[in-house]
Amino acid sequence: MGVIFCKGELESLNNAVLQNRINKHYISTLIDKMNKSKPFQDMNPDEIYKHTIDFFKGIDIVLNSNICVTDYQSNVSRFIKLAHTNSDHVYDATRDNDINYDNKVCPSYTWSF
Repeated sequence: MGVIFCKGELESLNNAVLQNRINKHYISTLIDKMNKSKPFQDMNPDEIYKHTIDFFKGIDIVLNSNICVTDYQSNVSRFIKLAHTNSDHVYDATRDNDINYDNKVCPSYTWSF
């Protein structure tokens, strides 16, 4: 599966590598994937379509997996928790395994275009 990102996220990940020694290797692999990917703002309609189809295929694989570990930080990860064939097998890597259903925020509040 690929990585979809906004242009500014690569700098954020680079800063995270410098500040977070524990996850340095993992974050570095994300940066390598991002460097090989094109930001969606730079994609043409055919590339966006292909990326979207790949995205849906990946979601389908995850929804039917035996175990899934995510972070509930995005709409996609929360959707996976809710739609998974066995939501008790979807785990949050950062905290409790429960979603705060009372939490209502705009998921794109940090995006800047």
